Amino acid sequence: MESGGRRDVRLEVKQRGLDSDSWLANKMGDQMLALAHPVPPVCARHGEPEVERKPRTLVSMPTKPKHALPVWRRNLIATPSLLEDTLRAPTTVYTVGLDWPSCARCIKLKKRWNTAALVMFVTALIMGIVPILLALQGIRGGVGMSFVFVGSLVPLFFALKLNQFADLNGGPLADMVGGAKVAPDGSAVIVCHAHTEFVRQATHQ
Repeated sequence: MESGGRRDVRLEVKQRGLDSDSWLANKMGDQMLALAHPVPPVCARHGEPEVERKPRTLVSMPTKPKHALPVWRRNLIATPSLLEDTLRAPTTVYTVGLDWPSCARCIKLKKRWNTAALVMFVTALIMGIVPILLALQGIRGGVGMSFVFVGSLVPLFFALKLNQFADLNGGPLADMVGGAKVAPDGSAVIVCHAHTEFVRQATHQ
């Protein structure tokens, strides 16, 4: 998919080299993958030269066989047999180990998102602890304190979301600019909306 000069690029994968006699190789050898070629030394988001490269493990989203019924009918007609079939349906999850490059801009952005997430987390912690401490001291705040305690979930939610922005690879936000994810069928690592320079080097253009 192309967007504003950017486009998705697929990185070829291969089976990870495991000891054929190991339990892990026998059970999950086909699902444990590695890149066939190293990631280019350039940032996928900004197209700038890398300044650091860290090992990562990407995990694909589990896939299940499609049902004959559409989603809205499955939700309305949730029979015990249908629920049992859904729960027992086999799932396949692929993992890919790789070394992912980051540029100076990526590192700065990650620090900003992490700082914002930390502020939100501390806010949630204070809002959750203060009502408990007051209650232990015998001070009753009534309904107001209850709202404060429950309201602590809001900054906690934002802290988790901000932390996701700090790391786009393999997470729920992997479809954003420069994020990487494993194809559901394990056929490739997909770098979403990659910078043109990253695409050029990844495809040897």
